[in-house]
Amino acid sequence: FPPSLLVVMRAAEDLAARLTDALNDAISCRAAAPFDHMACYLKEHKDQSPSTPLAVQNGVELLPEIRAYLADHTIKDVLGAIASALMRMPALPSDPVAFVADKLSQKKLLPLVHAPGFWQKEAGAPLLGRNAGFLTRDDGVPEAWRQRVAGWPALCGSVDGAELVGECDEAALRIFAKDADRTFVDSAHKKAYIDLLKRLWPENHDYNQGLGYTCSLLMLLFDEETVVKMLRQFTRSKKYTPGYWRAAPDAYVRDAKVYGRLLQEREPEVAALLSQCVVPESYVSKWFNGLCLHVLPYKALFGFMECFIEEGYLFLFKFSLSLIRRIKPALLSCQPHEVNLIYEHLRLDLKHYPDDLEGGDFFVEMVNEAKVVELDAAHVDTLREEEAATLAEYQRKVKEREAEYSDDEIIFSDEEDD
Repeated sequence: FPPSLLVVMRAAEDLAARLTDALNDAISCRAAAPFDHMACYLKEHKDQSPSTPLAVQNGVELLPEIRAYLADHTIKDVLGAIASALMRMPALPSDPVAFVADKLSQKKLLPLVHAPGFWQKEAGAPLLGRNAGFLTRDDGVPEAWRQRVAGWPALCGSVDGAELVGECDEAALRIFAKDADRTFVDSAHKKAYIDLLKRLWPENHDYNQGLGYTCSLLMLLFDEETVVKMLRQFTRSKKYTPGYWRAAPDAYVRDAKVYGRLLQEREPEVAALLSQCVVPESYVSKWFNGLCLHVLPYKALFGFMECFIEEGYLFLFKFSLSLIRRIKPALLSCQPHEVNLIYEHLRLDLKHYPDDLEGGDFFVEMVNEAKVVELDAAHVDTLREEEAATLAEYQRKVKEREAEYSDDEIIFSDEEDD
């Protein structure tokens, strides 16, 4: 063999032995993130000689649990892809171990639609409750939507200011864990979800389940950094919904009341019915805070999200009016005392609005009709200012009354002067 080829062969043998050691170490501890584990192992042991490969023995099979571990994380496919990338290179990298370690560390969990074993692990997960076959194991995002979805981060815009850092409290962590259980099945996906919420905690030092909803949807589609940037933009930019994702979200309450006034203007019959039994704050959250996850089938949800990213908060009002117009006959057939039935219609419950209603076009057309709803932004902004002032005045009076009650001295009968 030419000397140059012998060098390459020896380097390949050395790399294969090191990868075998790294893989065996990951298997031995069943690492939850095997590629990160292997990358760290390669870097930490780069100055040590690798183990001598064992001779291949015919008829020897891997234990079932090891085969399952390798399959769940598609380790064979990933290592094969890295080997193919090396073979396609005109020359071996100067530091092949560092090259492979970097490739392994890039194999992050997100986006979930392409994560190893995602579709097996998350079968029946609440997050996919209204997927209805839109996202698939083989294709991930439908081809017609891939380029559009890839453009969402740019459409969202850049985030002003640096990422905030800080520790969230124990109460928040408990809530994150409960919401993770309500969203995912797999423990690794739950952990990734919780880790993202921990990163976003410093933005508000507070939490609302709407953030969890939106975070989980974006986790399906984007890498971790993109998810964080988009959620920070939704949280910070006036174009979107700053203040919504708090336990006591004044901004949301203000906008729910604005929707109520728009409903009185546009759909007075529906407004008259709803005013007798429900308040907007009690049902608009599914549309505004949760951005319609669990309300719309994914076939329509993606159109809703794209319009929200493009238009911002104004689209939420346009969509709410479109939704009411679509379900108006069903609502007006209800009596004011049928509160549960009214809520079922308002949240587009599967009982009345299955994902395949009109072939799924019922929901898609609802979003399309929302796009052309004529709504003056200046008028909406005026209503927002008025409702914000009304809410602030109400809160001021509540605080005054609370202060009066706390200042009252309770005098018991045996303390009174004779």
